[in-house]
Amino acid sequence: ISRMSGTPLVVSDVPCAIAKPELRGITVLQLHRIWRHLLYLAGQGQCLDVAEVNLYWVVDNVVRPMTELHKCSFVELLARGPQSPMWFVSHWWGEPVGDFVACVKAHSELRNTPSTSAYW
Repeated sequence: ISRMSGTPLVVSDVPCAIAKPELRGITVLQLHRIWRHLLYLAGQGQCLDVAEVNLYWVVDNVVRPMTELHKCSFVELLARGPQSPMWFVSHWWGEPVGDFVACVKAHSELRNTPSTSAYW
């Protein structure tokens, strides 16, 4: 996945409410926004090797702080409403985030689905 310059992750001040957890899929675009946020953090001088950052780190340092503040799921901060997943992804949280995002993006392109397709 590209190592272009990053951008801070902007989330909603008021999360959308998605009552059913099964409708909290995450899209390729939203995964890419997380990747760009990691690049942004690395560019801000944080001791962060984006090639090695895994989902355990992302949950501890990005997801949990944002969701605890609003008492909601992470997708509810990114989405505008329910996002029904088209696909389920079984993966290891210890893999590098960039590899995971690249695989999901490649799957989406291979299946010719829009980048707004949601994954679980």
